[in-house]
Amino acid sequence: MAVTKKELLDLLNKDIEWEYAAAIQYVQHAAVITGAKYESIQKELLVHANEELAHAIMLSEQVDYLGGVPVARAEKTLTSADSLEMLKQDLAGERQAIESYKERIAQ
Repeated sequence: MAVTKKELLDLLNKDIEWEYAAAIQYVQHAAVITGAKYESIQKELLVHANEELAHAIMLSEQVDYLGGVPVARAEKTLTSADSLEMLKQDLAGERQAIESYKERIAQ
């Protein structure tokens, strides 16, 4: 599916918004997740937060390289009072990112 340069820049900027949101969401979830079984997961969530920020940086550099202006805003984040639900939200976000990047590759 061919897209124009402007459309690609818009899509990449939307991807940046999702990466920022994921980083924020991971940080928030790491801070509030509770239960002994989640102790090691808290640290892993912070690792993922840093990875998401690195993705946003990489995408921002790509947008700039293509002549666009990277966005400085995040998509809506999700949270829950339930620790397991938070992890489900994080997993859903990762799956969404994979689908988005598969689309970008095809474009």
